[in-house]
Amino acid sequence: MALAKTCCGAIKRFRLELPNFMNPPPITVLQGARTYKQHSYRYNKELYRRRLKVGPIEVTPRSKQLNWNEDVELEAFTHRISEKLSRVGVRQAFTDMSYSRSTAQLVKEVIGDSVQGQELDALDTSAGNEQMAESGDNLARKFIKDFIKVQFPHLPEEGVGSILEFLMSTGKLAHVGKHLGITDLILYDVPLVSLINEEQGEERACAFVRDFIITQLIGEDIDAIFPITSAMTRLVGLLEKKGQGEPISRLLEHCGQATAVSCYFVGIYSDNELIGKAPGETLEIAEEMAAHDALMSLYGIQENRLPFDFNTTYKQYGILNSGTQPTLLSSEQH
Repeated sequence: MALAKTCCGAIKRFRLELPNFMNPPPITVLQGARTYKQHSYRYNKELYRRRLKVGPIEVTPRSKQLNWNEDVELEAFTHRISEKLSRVGVRQAFTDMSYSRSTAQLVKEVIGDSVQGQELDALDTSAGNEQMAESGDNLARKFIKDFIKVQFPHLPEEGVGSILEFLMSTGKLAHVGKHLGITDLILYDVPLVSLINEEQGEERACAFVRDFIITQLIGEDIDAIFPITSAMTRLVGLLEKKGQGEPISRLLEHCGQATAVSCYFVGIYSDNELIGKAPGETLEIAEEMAAHDALMSLYGIQENRLPFDFNTTYKQYGILNSGTQPTLLSSEQH
């Protein structure tokens, strides 16, 4: 009887409170209020402390990853440079002598007793790219030097050497190799020149040097690569060698002499012909800059010069043989 009374009372209370459950009062939401979890700060701080304790993450090269396939990468590289090269030759061109020696040493430690000494010595010396790098470097330097002489026939040997060293510097070759997609293979692409020369011929090797190395001169300031010092002294010697008259400085324009921003415009004349002009804060600076402008015009490296002609086909034995003047052939005559 008592249980029945208790159940009836519970049912009555549920019926009275049912409308409140079905229609709850509206909840006021604060716009722009930010919630903050107290454990987040301590958790993130601990993660940051552990990250500093472990140190920076070591970058895993592509060649160390599980899905690396060297044969596929070598085949893809030959298609990128549009050359038909043997896979064995490309692998040898990408194998540095230090890696070859370390591999030979590992073979000696593992199976040294079962392999003869002559075979180990052959493994130590034959798999490296030292000879290919040397021959490729010589061919690339010779072609680049002759190419620069064709483009700038009046540039002195000092300027030719400066441009040559700029193109053959380690940083520039590494830049070319990176954008050819061989970062995980090798960072020095000169052995490729020797490989292309052996398998495709000298013409294709020179075309590779022209297309991927010499094109790095596009957009570069030749004056920054070959800085001209003592411009007036150089100009006097150059004009004397060419049989022209001595340079004569003339003040063309000037303004603001009594102010802090004075400007003098000086021109350099030789045989009554204007060969250079430039402004300057003082007469001495303007004269030196005018001589600098005259030298750039005489050398053919002025800012308004014609762009490089990469479409011209070069006679291989006219541009590469020492002691001969480089000659050009148009694409129609070739």
